[in-house]
Amino acid sequence: MKRGVIAAMSLMIVLEMAACGNKRADDAEIIGGADEPTTIELPSEAGMESDADEHFLEYLRGNEADANGEMFRAVGEADMEYALYDMNGDGVNELIVREYGSWIYDIILYKDDRIQSANVENFGSSGVTLINDRNQFVSGDTGHEGRKIYAVSEIDGQGDANVVMAFVNYYDDWAASGFPEFYKKENPPQDYLENISKFDPITEADFNSLVEEYSKENTSIVWISLKADIKTYEEESGSQKRINDDQALVAIKNYCLTINPGLEDMINSDDYTIYWDIDSSDENQIVVLYRSFTAALNRYYIDTRTGETYVTVFVPGITDYEERTDESFNVRDYFH
Repeated sequence: MKRGVIAAMSLMIVLEMAACGNKRADDAEIIGGADEPTTIELPSEAGMESDADEHFLEYLRGNEADANGEMFRAVGEADMEYALYDMNGDGVNELIVREYGSWIYDIILYKDDRIQSANVENFGSSGVTLINDRNQFVSGDTGHEGRKIYAVSEIDGQGDANVVMAFVNYYDDWAASGFPEFYKKENPPQDYLENISKFDPITEADFNSLVEEYSKENTSIVWISLKADIKTYEEESGSQKRINDDQALVAIKNYCLTINPGLEDMINSDDYTIYWDIDSSDENQIVVLYRSFTAALNRYYIDTRTGETYVTVFVPGITDYEERTDESFNVRDYFH
């Protein structure tokens, strides 16, 4: 038998014994270069644009408080929807929360490492609220007799909300002249509701044109049912809490012992060097290192939110690369 064939067979045997379950890495993906093994990261969760998104979701699930120490008031309510959407183009999403399919309850920022309201001008649920096609928040108080008023808010690059346009129609007893009155003001002062008399007079046609111009809804925003999302999250993960290092370490050890019960005797023997350790850990991913009795190094890459796990193997002195195996599972199944 040729020497090259013998070497190849030896490598195959080692790789087969490397994993906890002695699985063969037939379709292994080569990761990194030849100098040293490299680690690999899970792809980011679909739709996640920044750390802000994860804080928002934890807030909606009732696991994180806002800057005032208050929890989200409507965890899992059926009539509540949310959207993660970048309104000001700074690359960080805002959290938009609405009820009943139409009324926007709040726009929430993740700013200065805190969850906090954007403090947009919101007249309440007696009219209309929407995000228009200019990515502005529009609140119209149209449900009261004698007055229709609209405020248009923008969120600037610092995350501050500013009213950039307000326009109003007074009629009936609210109109001092006895006839319908129409006014507007661009970039009004903070106390503009007390000083509408200082607004610029406009015609009824101008007012109707402004309503039409600023009330074209942004239909590209994806609204997600809060109740359905939380239910799906709980079913998939089995928990609303992130997996921590201790849980990950115990679960991986349980997994290895489950698929290879013979490890129990080896662990208690002085003839083998076997251990599990945290190789790396952050908010989104934990990597558990398992040193097999064959000297192979298995790494288990764990998504801390979902528990989904994949495996790589590296054999010092034999393989040049950390190779991804076909082994995958959910670590939450091994918390026992």
